[in-house]
Amino acid sequence: MYKIFATLLVLFSFTNLFAISDCDADFEWEISGYNITVLDDSDSDLGAIVSWYYTIDGEFVSDDPDFEYTFLEAGLHVICLVIETSGGCVDDRCRDVLIVEDGVDCFVDFGFEVDGMTVEFGAETDPEDFLSIYWDFGDGTGTYDTEPEHTYSSDGTYEACATVVSLDSCIAVACHAVVIEGVGIECNASLDIWALDGLSVHFYGSVEPDFEEVTYTFEYGDGTSEEFLGSSDGEDLWHEYAEDGFYEVCLSIETGSGCTDETCIEIFVGDSIGVDCFASFDYEIDGTTVYFEAETDPGPGDVIAYDWDFGDGTYTGGMDTIHEYEPGEYLACVTVSFATGCVAEYCEEILVLGAGDACEAFFNITSIVPDGDGWVVHFNNESDVIGGDIGSVFWDFGDGTYADSYDAEHYFELDSMYEVCVTITSSDTACTDTYCFVLILGDVGTGGDCEATFEYELSGGNGSFFSTSDASSDIIAWAWDFGDGTYGFSEDIEHTFDEGVYEVCLAIVTADSCVDSYCETIVVGDSTMPCEAYFIVSSITETDDGWVAEFSNMSGDAYEGNAWDFGDGGISDGENPDHLYTTEGYYTVCLTIGSAGTDCFDQFCKDIFIGDCFDASLVDTLFSCTEEYDPVCGCDGVTYSNECFATYYGGVLSWTEGACGATSVEEEMIMGAITIMPNPANGIFKTEINLATTQFMQIDLMNINGQQLQNIYTGQLQKGIHTITTNVHALPSGLYFLQINDGESLHTEKLMLLQ
Repeated sequence: MYKIFATLLVLFSFTNLFAISDCDADFEWEISGYNITVLDDSDSDLGAIVSWYYTIDGEFVSDDPDFEYTFLEAGLHVICLVIETSGGCVDDRCRDVLIVEDGVDCFVDFGFEVDGMTVEFGAETDPEDFLSIYWDFGDGTGTYDTEPEHTYSSDGTYEACATVVSLDSCIAVACHAVVIEGVGIECNASLDIWALDGLSVHFYGSVEPDFEEVTYTFEYGDGTSEEFLGSSDGEDLWHEYAEDGFYEVCLSIETGSGCTDETCIEIFVGDSIGVDCFASFDYEIDGTTVYFEAETDPGPGDVIAYDWDFGDGTYTGGMDTIHEYEPGEYLACVTVSFATGCVAEYCEEILVLGAGDACEAFFNITSIVPDGDGWVVHFNNESDVIGGDIGSVFWDFGDGTYADSYDAEHYFELDSMYEVCVTITSSDTACTDTYCFVLILGDVGTGGDCEATFEYELSGGNGSFFSTSDASSDIIAWAWDFGDGTYGFSEDIEHTFDEGVYEVCLAIVTADSCVDSYCETIVVGDSTMPCEAYFIVSSITETDDGWVAEFSNMSGDAYEGNAWDFGDGGISDGENPDHLYTTEGYYTVCLTIGSAGTDCFDQFCKDIFIGDCFDASLVDTLFSCTEEYDPVCGCDGVTYSNECFATYYGGVLSWTEGACGATSVEEEMIMGAITIMPNPANGIFKTEINLATTQFMQIDLMNINGQQLQNIYTGQLQKGIHTITTNVHALPSGLYFLQINDGESLHTEKLMLLQ
């Protein structure tokens, strides 16, 4: 190993240290009936565009910059373009295009009022009555509200669109540009030096976050200044100084919304002889990953730029950096430029040995298909041997059967929980690795034993909550519902309440798939709990003997005694009882708390339906329901605009007045929020899933008879928000279901198609 130290007391250009080249795919179009002309509107700062790749609804249609196309049917279609430049830049762009059915006429337009970051929207339609309206705010969010109010998170120009579906299935779309120049948004100015050349300095000024309009004022420290009107993309310029010396250079910015900021740096311009500087670095090697940290004299506050050369043809900037090597010997160098004009370089030889073969076993489940009384599951082997090849594969399906194929297909006979494992061994037998996944098929409940509990401390409105939960395996997730519309996802957590009474709940999930929740009512401040009887029906489960209903007592205040009347002659004095109903029908269930003559005595009654909930023969999507919003909660747990929609569009046999309650904290933690838009849909719809944890997900489109029509997605999804676009042009109008299987439970959402 050898080291090279060098101090360069000269100034040179840094033009290779910074680059802002880019390419942007985009296109315009003109529509005439079912015919469309697409015109390329892409741009590139990194070489000429050398290839175009267009698709419509997922199918390749053209590799020309401009083309013409004739659609076979009306509806919403997706056109995508991928471009590549001679400089190696690749970019893509997708846009929705609406083709209106011949002979059907409808219209929508809208106005809006901007107040800071908040915009109020209002639409006008012809005809006046419509089935649904969907607003796309242009920032990745949307709503079905008729006259929405939306708050944008940052300044910018957004294309907001309103999509209306009329009662005769006509679709109209209107879009307008919404310019947001919010007030009160913080702005941060940044000033960098791109290059030094004698007495000439190349400056670059920018601002974050994004603003449409920014005024830049550069003060060079020599009595001169310049002002430019631009945007958040920044301004760069050269300035020529008259003589050597130190200068304090300042950049002041003012956005169109009135936000101001200033930043200053000190630089040395001219001959730097007699100025000393030094650079070196430390590093750590972990396999083929090397962690670098630069050290300088003077310190980092006097550094203008770091330039790393890893010795393998790659480069980067920054004081600290991480680089991935192939095994081998490399000369790594860092060049540091200081505000004094001094430049120092340090190099060191790096020997990267790697760790030989590294086995990484992994598989995805590509489909789960019911077959008779069992399930056919397809497994896709995605294992890898780093630095080598896979020599052997061994599958253990968790039901006493095995296989040695690369990918696998297996028939599971029973509804149960199976631990499926794949074990791989490298071809040189140097490494072995195993990956396992718990697969739940059918209705098997939850596994393992677990009990969610917590303790808490209150000081004014500040609460500290500590999970004291117990489980037979590791707890892998916690979800807190503080009862005020906010949530948390750590084991122990702090939360600030306003004065009031709150029901705080904790849900846990264990490694062996056990799920449990626990709730406590807390009083913050001088609030008193009202004496109010209340309960919810937690679940209704069909058994061989009838239907078992589980009730959860949500009553307030401290009282003694519960008296339940289940409406069929059955009674109970338990706090959260279960009850077996043997006959279908409606029942009035009443809970009485406390006793007459005491400080707390109250009764609450609720009608419940026992039996089948859905009748496909009721569904008639051509039935014209009034747009009056008088919500009902169907026995399927879906909120309908009124009783008419519940009957003819939902096909439910019973409902209760008012909207359904929110998703439970347990289901929200595991499955996440699920949104279908637009709904009703025409030709194409999008499914948005917000996952709290990384997990397996299978999404299938089903008809009203429970038959699988299309597999929309199967595989692992990372934590976060995912949007999946589905083309259903080939399906007739009617009611459909999305069945979402997360490996532990099934969740169903309704989808209405108006083709």
